[in-house]
Amino acid sequence: MGVEDAFRAAMDGDPGFQSSEAAIEVAEAGKAKAWSRLLPDARVEGRFDRVDQNIISSDNTVYALGHSRYNKASAVGRLIQPVFHWDAIKGIGKAALVEEKVRIERLDARSDLALRVVTAYLDVLFAEDDLERARREREAVRAERNRIEARHASGQASRVELEDARARGEMVEALLVQARDALQVRRANLEMLVGTHVDELERMTDEVQMLRVDPMDAKAWVERALSGNLKVRAAMLGVEIARREVAIQQAGHFPVLDAEASYDYQKTTGSVFGGGSRVGTMDLALVLKVPLISGGRVLASTREARARLRQAELRLEQARRQARRDVRDAFAGVVNGLAKLRALKRSVQAQELSLRVRERGVRAGLNTSVKVLDARRDLFIVRRDYARARYEYVKHYLRLKRAAGELEDKDLKAVDGLLRGDES
Repeated sequence: MGVEDAFRAAMDGDPGFQSSEAAIEVAEAGKAKAWSRLLPDARVEGRFDRVDQNIISSDNTVYALGHSRYNKASAVGRLIQPVFHWDAIKGIGKAALVEEKVRIERLDARSDLALRVVTAYLDVLFAEDDLERARREREAVRAERNRIEARHASGQASRVELEDARARGEMVEALLVQARDALQVRRANLEMLVGTHVDELERMTDEVQMLRVDPMDAKAWVERALSGNLKVRAAMLGVEIARREVAIQQAGHFPVLDAEASYDYQKTTGSVFGGGSRVGTMDLALVLKVPLISGGRVLASTREARARLRQAELRLEQARRQARRDVRDAFAGVVNGLAKLRALKRSVQAQELSLRVRERGVRAGLNTSVKVLDARRDLFIVRRDYARARYEYVKHYLRLKRAAGELEDKDLKAVDGLLRGDES
């Protein structure tokens, strides 16, 4: 399983990323709902009444007294077309911004998931490498201990050398158990992300030069982050959304204008003043509503919206500061990581040479086996540090891309190529 394979599996099953997918559906529905406030509203109402009427008094001398029971049925069709609703007009713009913000947040969730998957993937690789190094060290220490025991039996090695070799053997066994536990935990973390069992993973070669940062200028990366960082972009939209909400609440002071058309049909079977009737009424109107007093609701809502705007502006400033810090930390990790890789690679070569020299010294009788064990331990330690530095460099590289809002699928392909040892 490669990095891209793991990422695709994680996207299919990660609840956090799936939640961002659902948020887009919510935003799309909200946009449609905002538009609906400016679209026609048509309805039909029907009614049936049983009427019992008594004339109590009347100036009509013909119908001075009377009593009647009759049925009454009516149907009303009404069409209302909003003409001017300033809050609805502003609401459409706000809904569009909300949808855009949610889509950027989805990209951020995707980028975050990609970084988490690669980090967990590399942690598993390091744990596997560490376990393999611990096994090789155990084999080497066992072989050296057997040689020391043979030499001690022939009187060529001291008791101190023998006990030191045995103690080192126990220490290596403990390190092996620790490496097994670490691998189990890190593999479980990766499987939790991808939602499935993880089989054989791609291995990493010794070369990481292909993952180069361009430009090698921290200031340039900070500038890119201030405009491209996904959290900054989402926060900028959050500020604009809050401004639109202020305008929406202020619109509570504005008049609204609607065009209305209605048709009223009524049928009665009788009345106290005579027989039944059927009446149809067509009504066309422009309805203007001017708000006067709302109990302070509009003022309070506007004040609340302004406070939320201030919150959004502060969140934007916080996002910018965090972006600057993330870029600087990641860039420093990349620069220092390259220097550390070069130094550790030279250190590995030096320790390998030192081990060979001490092994020849033991055969020539110039060194004790303890010095060989020391050299072998130092070699395994520096190899472990070199391997960790390679994985950490890749992590810093991806963190820098994410902080700048530029972590893309091609970067995951680059990591896959690095693991396979591709030249391009």
